[in-house]
Amino acid sequence: MRANSSSIAPNDGPRRVLDAAKAALGVVRERTAAVVSGNSARAVDQRSSLVAFAIRVVGAALAFLTQVLLARWMGVHEYGIFVWIWVGATIVGSLTCFGVAASLVRFIPQYRETGDADCLRGILFGSRIFVMGSASVVGGLGLAAVYLLRDQIDQPFVIPVLFGAICLPMLALTEAQDAIGRSFSWIDAALA
Repeated sequence: MRANSSSIAPNDGPRRVLDAAKAALGVVRERTAAVVSGNSARAVDQRSSLVAFAIRVVGAALAFLTQVLLARWMGVHEYGIFVWIWVGATIVGSLTCFGVAASLVRFIPQYRETGDADCLRGILFGSRIFVMGSASVVGGLGLAAVYLLRDQIDQPFVIPVLFGAICLPMLALTEAQDAIGRSFSWIDAALA
């Protein structure tokens, strides 16, 4: 027996999928609006996380493009020297903080919570002076070592090592400023 063609239900599978997709998109739209315009602590934290993630992604993309352009522009040998010096300066710059940057993340929130404004001012001022001073001393020792050992160092390395030593105080200060920004929950400023 043949069924009447008008009694057969049309295939509504694609319509159900489309309706489910619209509903899911509506939920995503509502949640995004809550994060973007919300004033709750959760919305602020989520917004900060999104900003931090975006800064990290943009920073990684810029670093990648910069490295590709520098490698193309400089050539293999010069780029190798640049990377060697810059990585060394970055590591030494972080080490010349002697743990002060890490201690800022612990003490600044404590002083803010207890309302100890004198200690807060002291650690903010003193930490910057200390990291700049210690990195300047280490950089000065590096400059003196290059000057004294200039005959034993390959000539293409002398000027880059000098520039790396000169950059140490700014790298250490950047490390301290980053810790201060994180301590005050200024995630976007700390990462930028």
